[in-house]
Amino acid sequence: MSKLIVPLKERFFEMFKDGRKRWEFRGVSSKFNRETVRRGRKVELRKGYTKEALEGMIEEVKTVEGFEKLPENVKKSIVPENSIDDFLEDYRERYDEFIAFKVELKD
Repeated sequence: MSKLIVPLKERFFEMFKDGRKRWEFRGVSSKFNRETVRRGRKVELRKGYTKEALEGMIEEVKTVEGFEKLPENVKKSIVPENSIDDFLEDYRERYDEFIAFKVELKD
């Protein structure tokens, strides 16, 4: 299977780059679901839709009905800053199920 391309907002890209962020969180969709987001799959984290990218591999996957059902350490790695409510407002309205995945970046 080809690499999973994950476009990120600049601030989240930079958090992955400097190690403050290890988990990504998405609403379950045709692109991000149990079949496409699998442990061991190569992933490319992109800074928006630019060519700047980080390569890695999916290390762990969790599918949940809501952000609040994730373990605390995972939640803090998804949104390390105190902006969880703003971050989730858009997701809660559009999705019933969510997928979180931990990325191990290549050296």
